[in-house]
This record gives sequence, C-alpha cells and structure tokens, in this order.
Amino acid sequence: MTIVIGAGAAGLLAAVAAVRRGRQVFVYDKMDRPGIKLGLAGGGRCNLSNSGDLLLGLHNCQFLRPALVSLDNAALQNLLAKIGVATTVDQWGRVFPQAMTGHEFAAYLHSWLRKQGTSFYFGSPLTNIRTKDGKLEAIEINGKAVACTRAILACGGKAWPQTGSDGAALAVLERAGHEIVHLLPALAPLKTRESWPTQMKGISLKDVVVTVTANGRKLDEARGDLLFTHFGLSGPAVLDVSHAAARARSQQLQTFIVIDLLPAMSKEEIRSALEKQGQKTVGNGLSALLPAQLGKALGNDKYIKGLAPSTLNQLAGGLKAVRLEIIDVLGNNHAMVSQGGVNLRQVNPRTMESKLISGLYIAGEMLDYHGKTGGFNLHAAFATGWLAGENA
Repeated sequence: MTIVIGAGAAGLLAAVAAVRRGRQVFVYDKMDRPGIKLGLAGGGRCNLSNSGDLLLGLHNCQFLRPALVSLDNAALQNLLAKIGVATTVDQWGRVFPQAMTGHEFAAYLHSWLRKQGTSFYFGSPLTNIRTKDGKLEAIEINGKAVACTRAILACGGKAWPQTGSDGAALAVLERAGHEIVHLLPALAPLKTRESWPTQMKGISLKDVVVTVTANGRKLDEARGDLLFTHFGLSGPAVLDVSHAAARARSQQLQTFIVIDLLPAMSKEEIRSALEKQGQKTVGNGLSALLPAQLGKALGNDKYIKGLAPSTLNQLAGGLKAVRLEIIDVLGNNHAMVSQGGVNLRQVNPRTMESKLISGLYIAGEMLDYHGKTGGFNLHAAFATGWLAGENA
C-alpha cells in the first residue's frame, strides 16, 4: 500500500508510478479536485516539460539529476503516450498535451488512476506525521490517523495558494524535524520604483536581455520576452531572473534590473540607425527601433541631427542598459512557483526518501529547487514524483 498526499503534478505521477508497480494507492488532497495548478500552468495549456537540457533550466540541479535520469523528457512523453496522452513540442521546445487543456489533462490522469483502482479522498489535508524510532508509523488527515509505513508528500510550496499549495504541509514537516529553507516567490512579476514602466502597460518586447544586480554585483541574467504591466515588469525573461531579485530584496539589498532593449544590435549599429532618423526628434527616431510609445518615453523633443556625437553615443548606449530599481517582487499570490522548501541535504536524491524519517518520501515543489519558465518546473515535479512512486 502506498499513500500519496497531494494530487498535483508530483502526486499524480507518484501515483502512476506506484500503480504501474502493482501497488494499491490511496491519494489524499486538501482541495475538492485534483490538479488545480496543472490547469493554470502554461496559460491553461499545461507546459509539461521542455525538450532542451533540463539541468540547465533548474536551480539545485545536481540534486535533481537522478530524478531527471529516471524520467527524462523522452521518457515522460513515452509514459504519457502509453496511458493515452499525446504530446506536442513547439518551436521553443516547450512540451504540451496535444489535444487537452491543463484542466482536461489533470482530469484525465485522475480518471486513468481511478480505473487502475486508485482511491482518491478530497477535502483531506495533512495535519500531522507520526513516527516511531525514526520510522513512519502513521499520517494524520484532518486529525485522524491513517496507519502506514510508506507515504509520499507532494503538497507543493507556497505559490498560488488558492490552488492548495499554501505551505501548510511544510509546517507539518518542520514539526517532524525537517529544516525548511525560507520560502520566497520565484517566477514572479517585479515592481519598479520608476513610474514610467507602468505607463507602458501592455507593451511587449520580443527579445531583450535582463540582468539583476544588487550591491553592484550581477546576480542573474536571462534573454527573452518582456512585458510592461500596470505595476512594472513581467514576461518570461523577467520571471526567469525574479528569484534572484526576491532573495536580494529579502536581504534588504538595493536591487536593480538592467535591460538591453536591443541585444541583437551593437551600440555602433544603434547609433547608425539613429543617424538615419536625423530629421526626427529623439522620441520619434527611437520609434524606428522600439514600440512608438516606449520610444517617446525614453526620448525627448530634440532633433537627432543636432545632437553632439558624445550625446548620440550616450543615447545608443543607454538603450542597451536601461536601469530600473526593483522595490518589490510580487508575492506568492502572483508567483508561478516558490523557491525554498525542504532542505535537500535531508532527502535521498536517488529515492526521494527522507533521511530523517524512514518510509517518508518528499516530491515536487515541497523541495528546495526551482526552475525557469518553459516547462522545467513541471518536469521536475513529475520526475521527483515518479522517482518517489517507484521507491515508496
């Protein structure tokens, strides 16, 4: 008998793995249905994985290596095909269910598992863990003990708490002796001190490089799309570096994001392009390289042809280093994933079993790892859940 706590990505794959090994599986979840967060992932399309190098898209990747070897991208797609879920890969390497939304995918896994004899109990939160001599003896669901010697915890971190991952299960683990690395938002939008980005809300830039710095030190860098919002900045490139900004802000460090608006062009190429707009004002001339509203916000009413060479150089260089101060990283209600969780030193990476409590396995976002946008986080949840289900 295998008990799984949590019916999200990690928990459902843990249940699939255990079922395929012939075990009787019981799944408990605090919410009223399975896979709520799966239904929201990838804009509702459920970005399951990525065909690129998974290790390059994940932080604390050395711990995850055995799980990713156990269930790599190809193995995940083959597994899903065997249980009836066809997948597709887009031009950026992102893997999606071919003909299902995220909600439909979660419902399909739930239905498939039920057909294999898996029992589900919803509205059933984990409230305690009972041990004896370092071994799992029982778990408590809603205060009622369920005797077991093997259980998999896959209850999520603290991101999107409305989906059930509110950190309550991590508090249970902490009471049981596990160290919990402080949880912070990751893949979260950023709020800037400067107000002009909010006036650009809705404008998207397709290819920029963003760098997060604090105390003059580079913390992280990413390349991709950027979106101006009513509070500041979002989009894949910004989300990918937000974990570094969150850590810096949690330490009360003055934190900046530096944006190269035109990474495909050198400073000299930008200057040459601007010189060709000599009859225009700076604001209008910049609109030849950037969205018109953004160009006017960064420019002025002076005519380009009248600018001194040093001023033109400064203008061109400025487009490759727009510096904004980050005053807040929007919290877990807005973050796609959280960083922090169970200290990885207390978990066996080859089995996902706790080193403190024999018979207790931990998977998914409860663990102290996080990844970039593009399917890396979901794949890590699937892989750690799969490894736990194979061993529990």
